[in-house]
Amino acid sequence: MQKIILLALATTFSISCFGKKPLLTPDLVISGGYLNYEQNNLFPEKIEGLVDYKISKDDLHKRIATFMFLNKFDIVMDKENRLVFLCKDIPVGTDIVSTPVASFTRSRSKVSFIVTIDIIDSGYKYEISDISTNRRVERVDIECLELANQVDIEKLKEVGFDIGTISFAGMDMPTKGKPNMVHWKRLFGMVAERNGYVNMCIKQGKTISGLKPKWIEKIKKMDARITSEIQLYKDEYDSVIDFLKKLNEKIIVQE
Repeated sequence: MQKIILLALATTFSISCFGKKPLLTPDLVISGGYLNYEQNNLFPEKIEGLVDYKISKDDLHKRIATFMFLNKFDIVMDKENRLVFLCKDIPVGTDIVSTPVASFTRSRSKVSFIVTIDIIDSGYKYEISDISTNRRVERVDIECLELANQVDIEKLKEVGFDIGTISFAGMDMPTKGKPNMVHWKRLFGMVAERNGYVNMCIKQGKTISGLKPKWIEKIKKMDARITSEIQLYKDEYDSVIDFLKKLNEKIIVQE
């Protein structure tokens, strides 16, 4: 009789141990678990360089002035050996917007900067400064931010993200300003929202059987938005570099 009782207790213990469903962890919610990015700035304060030329200073000045005129840049200064102009609202990226009437495309961002060209003997120096971006509005959810990891909140504070501007409707990401600043505030905000949502899934699902497919799909959409934001940052930088190539080609490759 004692053996039967011990066997029954052992069986009950075995069922309770092996039948228990595993608790949810970030890696069980989504492959890779939490996202984490280190801040590595693409944009320097200034982009400068020196280009050689073999034409006269007067001809070089005319070519630069013609380039400014044809592209309708705002001229800040036009002197004998220095030309300064504003390159405004270069479109970057593409969004497709659907309305009840029709669909249309628009840029995801616009980049502006000041170009300074100094004409010297046998060459000209260029400098691109005051680079700024103007991205489309993006919003993060307050409930997700409230559940974000402390490390994500600290990163937001480090880049000057104003947590105090959160409202019940959520919080709009910065859109205008220096591209490094705008990008990292937006990216770290989106990452905090995404990791907070993972924590929300763990809190509500508790075990692996409680995980819902719609939660995973939402996390994948958040990941896609983050990936797109990172690509936009690279595209903004490339748009400035492409402008430089175009500028130098139009001025020099006429000989």
